Amino acid sequence: MTRRSPRPTCVQIQSSSKDCRRSRPSGPSFRKKTPWADYATRSAYTHWWLVDPLDGTKEFIKRHGDFTVNIALIEGQKPVLSVMYAPAIDQIYWAVRGQGSFTLAGGIEQRLEVAEFDPRQSGLRIVCSRSHLNPATQAYINLFETRRRYP
Repeated sequence: MTRRSPRPTCVQIQSSSKDCRRSRPSGPSFRKKTPWADYATRSAYTHWWLVDPLDGTKEFIKRHGDFTVNIALIEGQKPVLSVMYAPAIDQIYWAVRGQGSFTLAGGIEQRLEVAEFDPRQSGLRIVCSRSHLNPATQAYINLFETRRRYP
């Protein structure tokens, strides 16, 4: 990454560049199934990678395409870089602390902006897991006027 282009060139899913391996911060990486070190050891880490190589396992198995690869660089106890890649739609999202959030799809890079929203306004979009939708979440969703439901 550079100041001019915050695109995470060294955090690409299939990267094997020697430059990327040399430039990345050293430190442990953790995945869902990795046994965690004890707290005393973990609390001494200054940098570490958090990796979820398949977020949405149930959706992946059902071939819905609603799954992602997630990677985050943690500095101290705060994320400084995060990347989420949706292979089924070939779209990548990333955020860099102090530089913003971005997406790249169809060759078009776009900066993402947060919009203020009043829940009493129309047009609210609610996103939730189709595999983990429970009655409490559905009851909350029902509080809002939602006219369209996406598969």
